[in-house]
Amino acid sequence: MAGETAFGAWQKEIFARHGAGEFREALNVLSSPPPDLTPAQWARADFWAACLRATLGEPEAAVEALERVRDRGDWFAPVLLERDADLSPIRDHPRFVALLAAWRERQRVEAGRHQPSLTLLEPEGTPSGTLIALHGNAGTSEALRSHYADLAGEGWRVALAGSGQYGGPEAFVWDDAAQADAEAGEWTRGLGGRPIWAGFSAGAGVALRNVITGAVPASGVLAVAPSLAADLRWWPESPAQVPVALVLGEADPHTARALVLAERLRAVNAPVREWMHAGGHTHPKDWETVRAGALAWLAAPPA
Repeated sequence: MAGETAFGAWQKEIFARHGAGEFREALNVLSSPPPDLTPAQWARADFWAACLRATLGEPEAAVEALERVRDRGDWFAPVLLERDADLSPIRDHPRFVALLAAWRERQRVEAGRHQPSLTLLEPEGTPSGTLIALHGNAGTSEALRSHYADLAGEGWRVALAGSGQYGGPEAFVWDDAAQADAEAGEWTRGLGGRPIWAGFSAGAGVALRNVITGAVPASGVLAVAPSLAADLRWWPESPAQVPVALVLGEADPHTARALVLAERLRAVNAPVREWMHAGGHTHPKDWETVRAGALAWLAAPPA
């Protein structure tokens, strides 16, 4: 995998401080950015500043950070602002409400210009298998490139799938289940065969739903921190007997529902296995090792 960028290292340190509850220290790191940030990176930095200021009980500074994004002509997906728990303290702030309304309208205007995407990374020679990866909510297909692109060098055909549901700049969502399932079907027809479906968060949820219901052909599912509804209303009478690998964080609030899904699969003798790590709603630190083990198990799960 490519070496870590200065921006990536800076982000990692900020997130580590945030995860440890060291919010003031995270702000100190944030105040010393690496040189030559792109406009998109400055916008993300201001979003982090808003989250930290709101958490620290500084609502005016939090809103001002988001307004800096607006004043530069940039914006964020409304879904990102609506769902981020760090912004809860300013949810009713009049200037935040006005900003959110303006960005909802911008999303509505721009949404019609976007379509689902599928980026193929082909290996040299005949592929040993195909893996299709679905990004998380308010994400992009490119967000998963660093997690899967190197598999092409190991003989895999890798497909990075991007939702056609536009939530904002660099923020595609899976909120409309019917549209997500239709797009999954289209990708399947384009790829052919029985790929391994992989995904993160809401994308993992889409993959699980489509594979378990038998809506798409699959040889397995690699679901990282899947985001699932509590009721699983889509659960079929006869779940597909396809191996499911779940990569779950002990500190992830979504893990409990994923474990319920695992027990449902075991109840019908479907092959399922969990890989637990100490983190939260993210890929594990030893991702490459976990991924290798999960893919090996998916290729030959125990009888």
